[in-house]
Amino acid sequence: ENDKVGFRIYFDIRNAKDIWGKITSDLVLDKVGIDPNDNYHVEAPWGMDILKVGNSLGAGGLAIKFNHQKRDTIVRLGGEGMGEVVYEKIADGPVRSIIRLQYPSWTIGRDYPPVSLVEEISIWGGQYYYQSQITINHAPKGASLVVGLVNLKGKELNQRKDKGARYIYTFSRQSENNDNLGLAILLPKGECYFVGTTANANTDVQNTHYVAFPIKSNETKAFRFLVGWEKSSIEFAKEKGFKDYVSD
Repeated sequence: ENDKVGFRIYFDIRNAKDIWGKITSDLVLDKVGIDPNDNYHVEAPWGMDILKVGNSLGAGGLAIKFNHQKRDTIVRLGGEGMGEVVYEKIADGPVRSIIRLQYPSWTIGRDYPPVSLVEEISIWGGQYYYQSQITINHAPKGASLVVGLVNLKGKELNQRKDKGARYIYTFSRQSENNDNLGLAILLPKGECYFVGTTANANTDVQNTHYVAFPIKSNETKAFRFLVGWEKSSIEFAKEKGFKDYVSD
């Protein structure tokens, strides 16, 4: 969390990422939800939970895509095979905070050895995004790292190239408050990736637009996940304002 936005990771079989839209600069997420009588899905003086995740990967949740029995299969990070999770606080200052999450023995299937994944997440004050750096080892040959963006309300996915970077985004009245919300995954220039959309039935990961990066052992992949909720800033009331922020 910073002064603009908050994110939450579910450490259960979903292991997706959620968004807490804020209309205050105060840090509040260590207090929200403690009282079961408080419904954080309804707008409060601090803001609200603005994203319905369901069976999607939410706001930048991770998965692995590989060929299993001659079919492309997407398995979310975590699930029943998540194994041990190691949490480290790397930095916690007034400008930037960093956490590192290690999944040393993630089981993706009975016929495959455990996969090791490390995700380092950074957030800066004054910004509506977090940055993630991921390293994977022992993935199946030809596998890809998947980063997801929820499309539970069926919003159109857009792709852009701008100023040395690329991004995919959605923008419409898709918040849980039924107001405008922009979501984007920003990628480095020259990064090789594939853009796709999951099926919405008979699969572990559903209702998700995604980018898929080819995996090489010990190679780090990076992305930024950006959020523009119109209640947080008037600039996000229109699609152009959100696109301008992503471009900047």
